[in-house]
Amino acid sequence: MKTAISLSNDLFESAEKLASKMKISRSELFQNAIKNYIEEKETLYITNKLNEVYSVHEPGVSTLDPVLKEIQLKSLRKNSEPGSLKDFKSSKDSHNSNETW
Repeated sequence: MKTAISLSNDLFESAEKLASKMKISRSELFQNAIKNYIEEKETLYITNKLNEVYSVHEPGVSTLDPVLKEIQLKSLRKNSEPGSLKDFKSSKDSHNSNETW
């Protein structure tokens, strides 16, 4: 899809230089930048929601159901075992990089 956007001259020139250094088109540079921005905001949103769930409003008192908390802790311990991050990374990398948002 084609679209038109307005950029300051300085930003446009910086993008032009970076795209040239990276040996990619401006379109690809902008696509990568927007994709990374969206991923960053989605990650931040998820992190904020998790922080709300796991936050402590009173010292030592979590709003999370104790059974659910224990299940989550077990899951975190399991996923922090050696090799689990490698497995996550390889499954993430296997996704098509041209996913539709």
